[in-house]
Amino acid sequence: ITLNEFDAKVCEIFLGTYQEYTPEFAKLLKERQGGLKVHSIHTLNTHFEPQLFGANPRAIDDAYKIFGSCLETAKLLGANYYTLHGIARFKRNVLYNDYERIGKQMLTAKEFAKNYGVELCLENVEWAYYNHVGFYTEILKYCNDLKTCLDVKQARISGDSYKDYIKEKTLILAGNAKRLLQLG
Repeated sequence: ITLNEFDAKVCEIFLGTYQEYTPEFAKLLKERQGGLKVHSIHTLNTHFEPQLFGANPRAIDDAYKIFGSCLETAKLLGANYYTLHGIARFKRNVLYNDYERIGKQMLTAKEFAKNYGVELCLENVEWAYYNHVGFYTEILKYCNDLKTCLDVKQARISGDSYKDYIKEKTLILAGNAKRLLQLG
C-alpha cells in the first residue's frame, strides 16, 4: 500500500536508516513517488545532526557528507524543506544555550542546504535544541531567516503552550515586516 493509493497529496518523507540516506534509496523513492508532493525530508536526527554542531572537524565533515546525501534526496523528490532537530539534550554539563555558537553553526547548515535548493527548518522537540520558547528568537540573531515548524505534541511535552511558540514566531514575523517597511 502506498500513500498514492490513499489519495494523499502531500507528505513528509522520514528517512530512518543509513541505507535510506543513499542515492539508490532516493531513486527507489522517486520511482514510487507518483503524483505525491513531498513537502519535506526528515531524518533520524541522532544519526548525524549532533555532529553538524560539534567541535571535531572529522566528525563534522562526515556529518555534512550524510547531510548532503539527504539533501540530494530532498532535491530529487522536489522537497523544499529539511526538518532539523540538531543536538539532543541528553548530557547534563553541556552548554545547550550557547546561542551565538549554535546560531553560527545553524547558519552554516542553512547555507549548505540552500546549495541543494532546500530550506532548513528547525522543529521544536522537547529533548532537542529547540525545546523552549525563546530559543528560536535567540538563534535568529545569528542565523537570519531560519525557517521553523511547530510540533504541537512536543510543545505540550516541553511544558510550553503551543500558543506561546506561535506567538514567538508571529512576533518575529511582525518584526521582520516592520523592518521591511522601514527599509522600503
